[in-house]
Order: sequence, then structure tokens, then C-alpha cells
Amino acid sequence: MTNWITTDERIDASIMALDISDEFMANKFLNGEEIWEEIWVNGKAFDLNIWEEDFDPDVDERTSPVHVSVYPTIENENGYRETDTSEFLRLHTIKRGIA
Repeated sequence: MTNWITTDERIDASIMALDISDEFMANKFLNGEEIWEEIWVNGKAFDLNIWEEDFDPDVDERTSPVHVSVYPTIENENGYRETDTSEFLRLHTIKRGIA
């Protein structure tokens, strides 16, 4: 386990990610190939990245695995939060409806 997220925070982030990824799966043309969402767990900000491996804009359903990962956030020199892409945890891979 990493030092930027606790086990309890990972579990809570995973539960939140399920709701967000369900919406991502259901609204392919609204969400496109990838989304980033900020979530708050235990007073800490994290970024979720949800993306489809092989996005096909010509079909109505998602046809390849969708990956859901959580990233830590850091405060930049201007005082704004940004994604720290040096570390992440894969929370879920969704293969529902894939032939």
C-alpha cells in the first residue's frame, strides 16, 4: 500500500468510483473516451480517472475494458490542486457488455 491513501480511504474512494463509473458507462456519447473527477474522502482530495481502452465512437455501447484509477492531488505553487501523476491505484476494471 502507498503512503498517500489509507486502506479505509481506498475503500471509500472505490465505492464513490463505482457510482461515477456507472454514469460513465451509461452515457458513452456524453462522456467520451475519458473523464477526470475530483472526489473528497476523509477531508482529502483525490482525482479519479476513468477511461475506455479502445473507444469506438461508431457503436452505442462501450466495447473494451474501462479502467478506474485514483490519484493523489498536490497543491501547486499558486495554491491550486492538481493531479500527482507519479502514483496511482487501479480501483476497478469494468468489462460489462464486452463480447
